[in-house]
Amino acid sequence: MTSFGEPDGFFGFLRDTPLFFRIFGGLVFTLVVGTFLFIIIKGLKSWISNNSAEVPIQVPVRITSLLSNLKIARGINSI
Repeated sequence: MTSFGEPDGFFGFLRDTPLFFRIFGGLVFTLVVGTFLFIIIKGLKSWISNNSAEVPIQVPVRITSLLSNLKIARGINSI
């Protein structure tokens, strides 16, 4: 407690908490942060791998026409 009778804040609460709850809370916090870091690192590795991979073109293609006058409908009633 401070001199005015107010609580010590978070660290005062943490000091009064039983050891089991502090250990359990630390483990849960570590697991949550570790899971997020694992997902972020795994996603970054996959993204880097996909960006560095070369896309092989195996089928020869030939352009036969050019569609330049297209009307794009935007909504149910547009024609």
